[in-house]
Amino acid sequence: MKRISRLRVKIVLSIVSVLAVILAIILVLLNVVLIEREIDETMEFLQGMANNGGAPQHSAPSRMMRLFRTMPAPVSDMPSADDDDDDNDFPVRLGIIGLRNSFAVRLDETNQIAAVIHRHPIPYTTREINGIIDKILLEHDEQGLMQGLLYYIKRLPHGERLICIASMQSDMQVSRVLIAYSVVVFVFALIIAFGFSWVLSGFIVRPVKEAFLKQKTFISNAGHELKTPIAVIGANLDVLLSDHADNKWLQYIKTENERMGQLVKDLLFLARTDADRLPMALCPFDFSLAVENSVLPFESIAFEQGKTLDIAVPPGFTCVGDEHQIKQVIMILVDNAIKNSVRGGVIRVSASADGKKLVVKVYNDGRGIPKEDFERIFERFYRGDESRARDTGGYGLGLPIARTIVQAHGGTISVASAYGSWAEFTVTLPRR
Repeated sequence: MKRISRLRVKIVLSIVSVLAVILAIILVLLNVVLIEREIDETMEFLQGMANNGGAPQHSAPSRMMRLFRTMPAPVSDMPSADDDDDDNDFPVRLGIIGLRNSFAVRLDETNQIAAVIHRHPIPYTTREINGIIDKILLEHDEQGLMQGLLYYIKRLPHGERLICIASMQSDMQVSRVLIAYSVVVFVFALIIAFGFSWVLSGFIVRPVKEAFLKQKTFISNAGHELKTPIAVIGANLDVLLSDHADNKWLQYIKTENERMGQLVKDLLFLARTDADRLPMALCPFDFSLAVENSVLPFESIAFEQGKTLDIAVPPGFTCVGDEHQIKQVIMILVDNAIKNSVRGGVIRVSASADGKKLVVKVYNDGRGIPKEDFERIFERFYRGDESRARDTGGYGLGLPIARTIVQAHGGTISVASAYGSWAEFTVTLPRR
C-alpha cells in the first residue's frame, strides 16, 4: 500500500504548498502595503511642513502606532532632557498617542544650521542633529529614508534649504512586530491546513485504494487459477511430444504455453510487490560470483546468434540482499541486451565498487532506445516498438520487475542510450 500512502502524501503536500504560497503572498503584500502607505502619508506631511516654512500644521499621525498604543514608546521617541530643548514644551510621549516626532532644520547657503523648528520636544542634541544633517546631505537625494528617519528637502531662495524630518522608528518597530505575528499566523495556518488536508486526502484516496485493492486481488486470483491449467497443458504436451517430437504445431503450443507460464509468474510477482509482500531473504553473498553465474547461461545464446558477450567483473565484491532476486535483475538486463542487439554486436557486463555502493553496467550496441522512452520502458506492459517486440517476445514486464527489485534493495536503475547505436543500463546497489 506504499503507492496509496505516497499518493496521499502528494495530495497533502499539494494542498499545503498552494495554501502556503497564497498565504505568504497575502501576508507579504499586507505588510508591504501598510508600510508603504505610512511612508507615503508621512512624506505628504513633510511636504506640507516644507510649504509651511517648516512648522507643522498638525502632528504627524501614525496608523501603525495607533494599532499598538499599549506598546512602550521607543527610546528614540522619548523627549530629551538636553538644554537645547524648548523648556516651555510639555514632554509628550508621542508614540503612545499615535503621533510621530517631527522637526525641520533650515540651512543657510553654507550648509550651516540657521534654525531648528519643532512643535514637540525632540530627542536629539545639537551635535546629533548636525550628524543627521551631514548624513542626509551625503545621500544627494531630495527625499528618502535613512536610519529610521524620513526626510524631505526643499530648496529656498538665496541658496538656503529646508530639511523636514519625521521619525519612523516606532513604525519600524511595529512593522517588526507585525512581521513576527505574520510568521506565527503563517505557521499556525499551515499546521491546521496539514491536519485538514490529511483528513481530506483520506476521503479522496479511498475510491482509488478500493479500486487498487480489487485490481491486485483480481490479478492474484487470476494468476493462481491460471497456474493449474498451464501446468496441465505442459504435462500433456510433454506426453504428446514424446510420440510426435517433430510436430511443429505441438512445438508452437509448448512455446506459447511456456510464455504464458512466465507471464503468470511475473504477474504474481508484481501482485505481491504491490501488496508489500515481496519475499526477501537478506543475507551476505558473493556479489561478483552471483553476477558471473547470472551471465554465463547466456554465452551459448549469444554464440548461436553471432554476438559477443564480454564479462568484466572483479572478484571479491560482497553484498547484503536477496541473492536470487539480484540474479534475476542481472538476467533480465542481459536477456534484454541480447534481444535488442544486432547480429555481430557486443554485449558487455561490468561491475565495480563506488564507495559504499556496487555498480553493474549492462551495455549492448545495436538498436538503442529513444530518449523519450527512458522512463516509459520501466512501465508495465510498455513496449516501444511493437514490431520488434513481436520478434523478441516478452510482455514488457522484465524491466518493471528489475526496477521493483532494485528499489526494494534501496538501489537505483537508470538507462543511457544513443538511439540506433547503443544502450546501457546501470544498476546501483548499497553494499550495506
